Amino acid sequence: MNSLKDLYLLLEEESLPSPMNQADKRASADEQTLSPTIKSSAVSSTLADLKVALQDLSAELRQERQGSQELTQQFAKAKASWEVERTELKSLIMQFETKLGKTTAALSPPETPDPLDLMVALKKEREEHQHLLAESYAAVMDLTKQLQIGERNWSREKLELLERFSQERAQWEQRLREATTQQEKTDSNCTDVNAMM
Repeated sequence: MNSLKDLYLLLEEESLPSPMNQADKRASADEQTLSPTIKSSAVSSTLADLKVALQDLSAELRQERQGSQELTQQFAKAKASWEVERTELKSLIMQFETKLGKTTAALSPPETPDPLDLMVALKKEREEHQHLLAESYAAVMDLTKQLQIGERNWSREKLELLERFSQERAQWEQRLREATTQQEKTDSNCTDVNAMM
């Protein structure tokens, strides 16, 4: 019953019409016809509905909290991996700077290269690489073109050879037929001569 009073107080604070105020506004006949068991069952069903709504809300809040914790953990892991990578990169930079310092210290002061000279040398080397790349690309394109021309010539030559072979075979077959025909004539003449004798 204490929670019911709290609910009524909350409704009054929110300036919402409470069931008590609504009951006062209703006719007294309505109050007399409603039995106390019906009133208590209506209140208990309302409380049960509120309890279910509160449980649903708390479940949603738990899920939100769990999702927030998972995101926080993922962020912490990602941040840690970024920090590890950052320290590794700083270490590499330090190693390169140390090597660069050693090489510049190993050179005598008049031999120390000027950064501008280094940039010019780097630019020349890059141009040489680009020139070599262009030459090799041109050579590849020339070879590809030659290969394509060779393939076309070979296919044309192959067709010519096959055609010539077919012609020669036809000629040989014709000669063979002629020789066979002549042989048969000679044989028939020999048998005719032998028959006459």
